[in-house]
Amino acid sequence: MKRQILRTDTATSHPIAGKAIDRSKPLSFKLNGRLIEGYAGDSVLSALLANGIDTLGLHRGHPVGLSQRLAPAAIAVSHANQLARAIPISRLPAINGSELTLVGSHRRVGPIARAAEIVGRRPQSLGVNLDEARSMPPDWLDAPREPLAEADLIVIGGGLAGMSAAVAAAKRGNNVILVERQGWLGGVAELFGTIEGEPTPADNVARLSKAIAEHDNITILLHAEVVLLRPGRVLVHHVLGGDGPPQGKMQPLTSKRIILATGAVERLPLFSGNRLPGVTGALETFWRAWHFGVWSGSSAILASVTSAPYRLVMMASDAGIAIKRLADNRLNPQSRFIEFSKAYGMTQVGGTAPVRVEQGKGNADRLTVSLGLALEGLERQAAPLSCDQLIVCGGWQPDLSLWHGVGGASCWNEDRHRLEAMAGPDKIVLAGAAAGWISKHACLHSGTDAANQLFARKRKPVVERVIDPIYETPDGPTPIMTHVPVSGAPAYLDGGASLIGVQEPERRRLPFAKPIPWSLADQPQALEVGDVAAGVQLGDIPREQAGIIAQARSVAIAELDHFVSDAAPENIDSVPPPLVPDFLTGRFGSDPQLWKLKLSEPRALDPGALIFANSDQSNPLLAIGVIVGADHCAPIGLMRSISAREGVGLTVRDTDRPVAARLAGQYHFKGSAAPLSAEASAS
Repeated sequence: MKRQILRTDTATSHPIAGKAIDRSKPLSFKLNGRLIEGYAGDSVLSALLANGIDTLGLHRGHPVGLSQRLAPAAIAVSHANQLARAIPISRLPAINGSELTLVGSHRRVGPIARAAEIVGRRPQSLGVNLDEARSMPPDWLDAPREPLAEADLIVIGGGLAGMSAAVAAAKRGNNVILVERQGWLGGVAELFGTIEGEPTPADNVARLSKAIAEHDNITILLHAEVVLLRPGRVLVHHVLGGDGPPQGKMQPLTSKRIILATGAVERLPLFSGNRLPGVTGALETFWRAWHFGVWSGSSAILASVTSAPYRLVMMASDAGIAIKRLADNRLNPQSRFIEFSKAYGMTQVGGTAPVRVEQGKGNADRLTVSLGLALEGLERQAAPLSCDQLIVCGGWQPDLSLWHGVGGASCWNEDRHRLEAMAGPDKIVLAGAAAGWISKHACLHSGTDAANQLFARKRKPVVERVIDPIYETPDGPTPIMTHVPVSGAPAYLDGGASLIGVQEPERRRLPFAKPIPWSLADQPQALEVGDVAAGVQLGDIPREQAGIIAQARSVAIAELDHFVSDAAPENIDSVPPPLVPDFLTGRFGSDPQLWKLKLSEPRALDPGALIFANSDQSNPLLAIGVIVGADHCAPIGLMRSISAREGVGLTVRDTDRPVAARLAGQYHFKGSAAPLSAEASAS
């Protein structure tokens, strides 16, 4: 039986054979008792995908695809009771002979499902129950701590902007720590190509990699994810390799200067079935194919609002993948990549976008894709098409998650259909796509400029080099198809872990009662930046309030006492950010209070979950408080003083249902405190 059914064929030369893997070194491991085959250089996630396991589990009765942004953690079977040793499978290297088990709510593979795998039927699922709150708990946040490391500059993000920033600072003798989530540097520059006369992305990456290697004062942390950022301090979950099994460690870092070169997240077009297995974003598809040689099936359709993914499907065509249709919601898009694609014989249709995707019947084609006109007021649909994979790209949103978390502001750019950064904390600077730059040239130079800015050196203006719109049509807005069929799969706002989807209006039991419309404001969990951007386009979030809501709802405030127990060195002249963010000033009256809550059941609550007087209420305007953090697993709520007294019962609206709670006592925060009332703020 061939297990790695989704590896690209290497019989012919093509660029998506997998740069990160060594096909001459096969390996195998077990996950939940299931044998997985791979190659040296694979992550556990990429090996699963190569073996055809591309379904995470069920959410609201529909399968959800496995991806970098939504992947569980795993742990060695021998340490299954030590959850702090778990590592997200997107950053967990595949090790020959290892035996792993998933962390969280999942099912074991039964004999019928195992028999289906043996005969090669698809899809295959990890069986995670996404309807259960905390089905993928981040227990790895409790990993053992490494000693505090200090540097003159911390750069978060190892793409072109982050690499150029690190080199610029190191050339002047500064000690630099470069943090990258992937197992390599360079980001996704290869997807976007280059302008004639400029060095290729590969040349840029090779030059910067050589410069980094020549500087002993640059420390690189790969497979490292930032879990907490504060002025002067960064907490990183770092996966360490070596002779033994991979280990996850918490690495506290400190520096007066921090550069965020976190790139951009890909917007998800909104249509029914937009996260079914086989529906993947262009960045996700590129990551799988370019680095690991993984491609889902033998046929694909591209639906995009930007031109870069056309380059990706040309690579796929070189690898023998049949590209059945190129759908673009721009009316008459012009691009050298589009012209090249047409020269390949691909059919391109402008002014169209996906309306609905359903799972195909049988094993011939996984998906049935319905395309429709992307023009306002017109709903004409073409005949459905079948394919193995639908690649979607709704444009690029600067990744401002850490920026918002540390207090940075943003605003909605109507021309570019996205949130863009404004003023932020002193000594923290954005660079590259995170700062809003588009071209490779601008991203490179913005990294150098960010380093010069932080070290008070002479700066040169960053210039955006873009091709004339006559020849390169600008990106279009993310397609938003608001009508979701009752029988169809959900239409999710973003491709991350929030899993917020547009739903049909809730029907009331009483006759003649009006249905309750779906509203993003009623969703109790924290929002990702893509959710906020989609909310603006849906009309659920006023454009002028998008930045404030992104700060208020997309910031995941960690358990503060737990994460800041390591004091910063004395030479760091910063203080931790307040437990109560400035945007909550005056939200719950003139004299609000902080209280610990005792829940009626063991449960973790996300910051941003609203508190109500009883379970019948859900209107955000009627909330009497909000969860702002936790102290040793006890949720902390910011409450109206008139509603707060010890022992009083209340309800917290969590991700899936109301949770009963009682006030257990006032909370006195030992760190810095923000003004809790409008009067205090004014004084």
